[in-house]
Order: sequence, then C-alpha cells, then structure tokens
Amino acid sequence: MQLQVEREVVAEQDRPLRADRTATRAEGKDLYAVQIYKGSIKYAYGIFDDPSRMKLELEIGKIYRIEVTVVEQATAIIASGGNSTYGAPFDLGGTGKGPGKVTNQFTKTMTTSLNNLTRGEATLSAGTAPQSYTRPPVSRFYGCLDGISPETDTHLTIPLKWVCFALSVQPQDFQEGTLEIEMEGAPKLTIPAGEPGAVTKKTFCFSHADPSAGEWQDDNYQESIPTTIRWIKADGTERILRENHPFVFTRKHEKILHVICSDSPSDQLFLDKESTTLQPESPEIIHPTEK
Repeated sequence: MQLQVEREVVAEQDRPLRADRTATRAEGKDLYAVQIYKGSIKYAYGIFDDPSRMKLELEIGKIYRIEVTVVEQATAIIASGGNSTYGAPFDLGGTGKGPGKVTNQFTKTMTTSLNNLTRGEATLSAGTAPQSYTRPPVSRFYGCLDGISPETDTHLTIPLKWVCFALSVQPQDFQEGTLEIEMEGAPKLTIPAGEPGAVTKKTFCFSHADPSAGEWQDDNYQESIPTTIRWIKADGTERILRENHPFVFTRKHEKILHVICSDSPSDQLFLDKESTTLQPESPEIIHPTEK
C-alpha cells in the first residue's frame, strides 16, 4: 500500500507564520513520522524525508490504525544525534528507545514505536546543548486514520491538520530596555527596545499533554497557557506586567498582545486594527499594574 499525506491548506495569509522558521537556522528538509497499528498492537513505524517512499504491505482483511506527524524544516531545527537520527518528536520508545533514524522505509516491530506523535514535545538544536520544549516554536501537522481494512493494493491518503497557533507581541511606548515573554513550555522571547517587531507572528506547536482537552487537530482546539511578561528597563529595574497569567490560544489563530510599557498604571487602551486576515483574535492589552 502506498501512503500519501494531504496537509491542511494554511491559507496564503497564514504564510508569514511559517516563514519565521528560516529565522532559526538554514533551510532543512521536512520529516515524516508514521506509526501503524494492527488492531491495538504496534505493527510498524518509519521516519521519512521522502514521502514518496512510504510504502508498506498490509494484510487484507485486517484492521489498521495509522498515525502521521510532519515537522516542517525538521532537519534544520530538531536536535540530531548524527547519522540521520533525531530527537522528539521522532524519538523511539520500547526496546529501541532513543533518537529515531531516517531510513525512508518501514520497520515491522511490536516492541519499538514512535513515542511522541500525539504530543507537541520537541527537542530543538540550541547551541551546544539541545533543549526540549512542550510547546516548541515549530510548524507541525498531525493526522490519524482508524479502522482501515485494505482489500487490495491501493493508495491511501491521510489528511493532516496544522496543530499550531501564533503569538504576536506589539509593544506600545517602548523606549528603553527589553521585554521578556515566558510562555509555559516554550523558549523565552526577548524584544529589545530598538526592535519592537522582533516577535511578530511567531508559530508554536500545541502541547496536547492533557487528553481530556480534546483532539488537537479539531478546529476549536484550545489551550490555556500561563504566560509571564516582564519589562526590564535600561537601569536594570524589572517590572512584572503579567505573572503566570493564562492566555487562551486557539488552533490556527493568532494571539495579539499589545504591551503597554509605561512607568505608571494606565487605563488607556491602545487598539490597532490588524491588517492581516490570519483569523486575528481581539488584542489583549497589557498594562503595568501596581503591586
């Protein structure tokens, strides 16, 4: 059987989100991870950088479930152990525990499997030491077909959904120092005063660590993510603008934060209507507050 994937179309207006992947490292290849179950039993897995080679013979009359995830530009951003091996979400569990290897073929086994297809965790290249995040800044797709019963050799198309959201930070009255945004499970974002557009339309993958939250490929999938925002002034003075404040992020939506950098609390609202059509939500206005 020839497996094919059909990625959810991220409309043209969404492309700036995906374009920021080039800011991390040089262009790389997309990686495809496929886990196949026969009934409820692990049957085969494979990691591919050439999706045309996703071919496997399935037994006629048996019931299968197939899970697929794709990380765009994965070979440039996912931590590699060398020899075409990569960390989460391409790591293996079971008897073959460790980084997964790109082989462009399936391995039939009931004891080794891909470990992180349904969670957002990723291990990223970061200087000399790889860093793992539960909400990594990567562009990722996921899809699953259940109850498949092949009758003849055929082509099987698996629809993939984009399991990501976006964050834009737009400082106001930002004349000095730096802004730091720490979102639970994600790397810290830093914006210098001279670069107010440093964090615009940044893409993140959902964690999907809590199964009760629903399927992360659903259109209305959301996660409430604690976020801390601090303003560090030029003299080293630190002001906490939000501390572990939960923001709700929705799949394929852009959360826009207008952050007011001021020495005194203010009730003034800065509302900038976004020209983008990337399903922007109503902006969150972040004011300094007195302790």
